[in-house]
Amino acid sequence: YDFISRFVIELDYAKQVMTLHDPKTWTYSGKGFIVPITFDVGIPFTHGTISVGDKKNIPGFFVIDFGAMETMTLTSPFVKANDLLNLAASNSQVNRPAGLEKQFFAQNNVRGRIDQLALGEMSAHSIPVNLSVNATGAYASPNFSGTIGETLYRRYHIFIDYAGQRVIFEPTAEA
Repeated sequence: YDFISRFVIELDYAKQVMTLHDPKTWTYSGKGFIVPITFDVGIPFTHGTISVGDKKNIPGFFVIDFGAMETMTLTSPFVKANDLLNLAASNSQVNRPAGLEKQFFAQNNVRGRIDQLALGEMSAHSIPVNLSVNATGAYASPNFSGTIGETLYRRYHIFIDYAGQRVIFEPTAEA
C-alpha cells in the first residue's frame, strides 16, 4: 500500500505490463466501469454480491487482492452464515497447503463453485472458489466476506486509483 498508493496503477494483463501514473495529472477517459473501494489499514475493500443455487444476491464485503493467484476465498463465518458448504461445495476434502500452518493467512479450504459474482457492473459466472473452514486467522474473521483474486481481474484492463478510492475495469475479450 505504501508504494502503490502513490500512483494510479494500470495493469495490462494481456501484455504483462504495469504502468505507474502520477495521480495529480492522470485522468481517465476510457469506457470502463468503476468499482468504489474503501480502506482498512491500507487494504482495499468493496461491496458486491454472490449467487449460488436458489440464494440470489447475497451481499458481501470483499478484499480486492491483486496479489492473490486465485478467484475467490470466502471466509468461514460467511460460508457458515450462507450455508455455502451445502450449496456450493464441489469437493468435501479439506485442502491444507503445507508450510502455511502458523501464518495469519493460512488456509483450510473446501473447493466449491458459485453461480455469479457481481461487483458494480462486473459480473462473472460459474466461478470456482475456496470455501474456508478455518477456525483461526484471517479467513475466520467475521469482519469481511472473503478475498477476490487476480484470476478474475486478469480478464480486464485495470486502473487502480487509490487516491480516487476506485478501481476501473475495462472489459477485454476474455471478460
